[in-house]
Amino acid sequence: MYDTDADPHEVVNLAARPDFRTELARLRQALDAHMLAVNDNGFIPESETAEGYVRSRDRALYPLPEITAVAASAIDRTQASVPALRDALSHPNEIVRYWAAAGFRIRGRAVATYRGQLAATFDRESSRFTRLALAEALVAVAHDRRGLDHLASALRHDPDGWLRLQAANALDRVGRDALPVIDALYAATTRFASDADTHTRNACSYTIRKLEGGSPSIP
Repeated sequence: MYDTDADPHEVVNLAARPDFRTELARLRQALDAHMLAVNDNGFIPESETAEGYVRSRDRALYPLPEITAVAASAIDRTQASVPALRDALSHPNEIVRYWAAAGFRIRGRAVATYRGQLAATFDRESSRFTRLALAEALVAVAHDRRGLDHLASALRHDPDGWLRLQAANALDRVGRDALPVIDALYAATTRFASDADTHTRNACSYTIRKLEGGSPSIP
């Protein structure tokens, strides 16, 4: 949130200032209303079942009001919203569960007491997309090796190129925790099965350079 007249380069973020709280709330409400009005598809993991103009309008596949509520809880980083994320882990819709998992991943060690529930949810999760998000959450929250191995396995073997890219991005986010599976990153740099794998190759090359202490660059 910027004063583009006084600050044309948008250097000073005004969002946290108390005197802009009312305006920030107004803009947030306007954005939420707009996303619902246009049926914003941006919350759908790439290549998940709900993608597409027609399918995303099926509220059983894409309950956007519930998804945006959980996504908002995911990004606010407060402990007060953790119970809502915990409850959303058992929601019948996989995209809602995906965003609940993302909320735990964002909080990391701060929600380590939920490790057991995350592990149990991971074990029973049927959606490949949500299971990937839960695996990343397990690594972020508890250094869980099962989560790390799942990310590496998805990168190597999942049949969906876009999900392999999501696994590569997850391994980049977990940072040094990805070192034990660096071989999976190397293997992905030579794969060219789909357009998605071109992006995955570049993403993995970038992460390898970071893990090995080089200067990361984007090919």
